[in-house]
Amino acid sequence: MRVKRIFCWFLTSVLVLLAGCGPKEPVPVTVTGSVQLNGKPLDTGTITFTAPDGKPPAQGPIVNGAYSLQSLPGERRVEIRRYVDLKDKKGPGGEPLSVDTISTTYNTNSTLKAIVTESGPNVFDFKLEGK
Repeated sequence: MRVKRIFCWFLTSVLVLLAGCGPKEPVPVTVTGSVQLNGKPLDTGTITFTAPDGKPPAQGPIVNGAYSLQSLPGERRVEIRRYVDLKDKKGPGGEPLSVDTISTTYNTNSTLKAIVTESGPNVFDFKLEGK
């Protein structure tokens, strides 16, 4: 009986130790940079780093041409948007309607890429052209 109890404790201990030896989960890292539109800092907007494998995207605000966000490491597709409210236009619920003023070349159809690394530095500057 005593040998059985010792074996059970040993087996439980081994299982607990093995559970802690799994693959390390990636840790989000800081990503910073700038966004210019036609050579000038983008006043406001949103930047999104999307993973191709379906993992959650990382998103942050663009303020005075600068952004900072937390992203998991890996290759990311980058989307940049800037919404402006349409004057005197309201949605069905009375909320103001807005339009994205950045070309779809830089969001819906974006080919912008960034490779975020664990060791950094993760500084990515984007120079956009268009309206």
